[in-house]
Amino acid sequence: MVPVELLVDEGWVVRAFAAAGTRPGPTLTILAGIHGDEYEGPLAIAELLAALPLGELAGTVLAVPVANPPAFVAGTRESPLDGKTSPAASLDLRRARRPSGWPGR
Repeated sequence: MVPVELLVDEGWVVRAFAAAGTRPGPTLTILAGIHGDEYEGPLAIAELLAALPLGELAGTVLAVPVANPPAFVAGTRESPLDGKTSPAASLDLRRARRPSGWPGR
């Protein structure tokens, strides 16, 4: 298991864990903590990673237990960083979309 840290806005870090199996296979990506007031997903990922039989794994597992650290720390659905200008500016990360003009749009 390899921990990976991705730096995001305002010094926040998104931690991910990558586990490569002993044989080739598909990649499974698991995200949790998109809403900071939902703790079940990060807990489930922690339990999964602790029980993952690495010696029997074929492929790769990429797990992100907390995708929205500011909201998770605040215990709120939206990130407090999004509403810096006004509470109405807060975004639900699950509903956020890339702005038009970005690649792939």
